[in-house]
Amino acid sequence: MSFRWAVTIVPLALLTLAIAADRPSPVALALTPAGIVVLNSNGQILRADLQDPVVFHPICRNYDVVFDMAAGVWNGQLSIFVVGLSDDRRASRVIWYSGAGKVMKQWSAVIRLSGVAFDTSSGTIYVTGGNSSIYSIPVGASALNNLVSVAGTFRIGPITIDSRHGRLFVAEIENAGIYAIDLTGRNQRRVARALGAVSALAYDSDRSTLYAADSDGHLWMWNPDMPAQPTRIAVAVPLREPLGLALVPGGDLLVGDRGSGKVLRISPAGHLVAQFQ
Repeated sequence: MSFRWAVTIVPLALLTLAIAADRPSPVALALTPAGIVVLNSNGQILRADLQDPVVFHPICRNYDVVFDMAAGVWNGQLSIFVVGLSDDRRASRVIWYSGAGKVMKQWSAVIRLSGVAFDTSSGTIYVTGGNSSIYSIPVGASALNNLVSVAGTFRIGPITIDSRHGRLFVAEIENAGIYAIDLTGRNQRRVARALGAVSALAYDSDRSTLYAADSDGHLWMWNPDMPAQPTRIAVAVPLREPLGLALVPGGDLLVGDRGSGKVLRISPAGHLVAQFQ
């Protein structure tokens, strides 16, 4: 997701920042005007202020098993959406948290859900699940709406949104195809293939650039509206298990690397700008 707002981030000199006991083990992350939000593998949600991103503060912890998270400022308040399993692990659910960790609402589904994205312009949540389906959930709705099934796919997971052009990008978990789908669900096309097992996506609408991370620790970037194939970013530090991506205004990328327990800030050229651990 791309955020178009002005903010002062940490200096571009390489930093290693000390984190308190509530340290990241990220399976997903988001960068919002209200700060950095991290979903840990143990279900804990952490937050760091943009003006002082040295310490991650715990917001809440509510899941046994979590898969993905999306966050954004909607109606002037930070909203966080987590996809995971219910307490008895018999159903999937999406839980909406406030920035203070209060449960605002939740939606349950008997199908297996996996990825989530949030459109702050419309207040709509999009989730992947049921192998090849995308579901939409307006925050005022009581149930999931089946938006579209992505043709030719078996199991989709990571998802991100391009609000400016009214479309979603989703990735197959196993066959490594990436697809663009408009928000009406009528038009869909493949924009990349054979990247490896894609674990996260992020789209920069200001630069028309789609980013992907895969399970082999690679980062990729390309313009999905051009015929050129994805370019692998030569990252200066090894990534062990990148599961979360978020965009920093100015072009840098935040990478949540569960394998190293770090959130890394990486330039488009692959240079390490900062790391939070």
